[in-house]
Amino acid sequence: MVNHVSIPSSGVLTSDNLQRPHWRALLALVRPHQWSKNLIAVPLALLGNPVLPLSGYLRLAWITCLFILASALVYVLNDYADRHRDRSHPVKRNRPIASGEISPVEAVIVATTLAAALLALTVLGPWWAAWPAYLYLALNLAYSCGLKHVPLLDVLIVSCGFVLRAVAGCVVLSIELSGWLALTVFAGSILLSLGKRRHEMIQASGEGHRPALGAYSVQLLDNLILLNSAIVLMATMTLFYTDLSSQYGRAAMMFSAPFAVLLIFRYLQVLFVSGGGSEPARLLVRDRPIVGTALLWAVTLIGLRITEWADVQWMA
Repeated sequence: MVNHVSIPSSGVLTSDNLQRPHWRALLALVRPHQWSKNLIAVPLALLGNPVLPLSGYLRLAWITCLFILASALVYVLNDYADRHRDRSHPVKRNRPIASGEISPVEAVIVATTLAAALLALTVLGPWWAAWPAYLYLALNLAYSCGLKHVPLLDVLIVSCGFVLRAVAGCVVLSIELSGWLALTVFAGSILLSLGKRRHEMIQASGEGHRPALGAYSVQLLDNLILLNSAIVLMATMTLFYTDLSSQYGRAAMMFSAPFAVLLIFRYLQVLFVSGGGSEPARLLVRDRPIVGTALLWAVTLIGLRITEWADVQWMA
């Protein structure tokens, strides 16, 4: 007996087309595995003072959800615009629109639904604090419409999106944004973006898929990655020393140094030795050494904050 398999309108037939249910294709379209970027970057406003009233945590959850919707909308629009180019990529051809699992009309319907949900959620919360999410949306629309093809600027725009997430957390909590925090997030996201570009160069997917790669070389990317690694370490240590309370800040800087160095070393190991770095969001939440080091770092900082609080209470 011969099994007849319908071929997608795109002409691309992959294992995902044969096995993935339609609802999973719709879910893949909004890339839930990328939402960890918002869950990590937006709450950075809590770094200086993690103790808030319940209303503060609710506002932080609201702006995080706002960014999740905005980023999901960007992913759908970007995949829609790149559907023809993605079909020539060995991995991206399996994306729902490029593979034919999701039709362009369905993609437009999903994008419209996400835009409506974004507006509705904005009205339900402190709308005056939503501007970073909409600026992020406008910046990424410009990125999808052509700026992603401009070498170096493509990496900077992606990094600005992470800074806007950190800005949003501070705005919604009415906290002054630390310049050192912004620099740390900016340099760190540039580091991850450069690592992704390096992986694409080594995989030799070709300039035809991402024209901006023609202006890069592996040597240039290696030098930029090492430069940004140093900037991330400098900015992180300065952030703890200058922007946090004096006693806690000095202790936090001293105890944070080994964790920060280890995280950078592990990322460079994954990048240069293992040939990874293609999916920074997955790497940050799935690589066991990175996750373990980050958790130990967080526990250490919380312990230092509790110790400082206990000393203040004892002296009182």
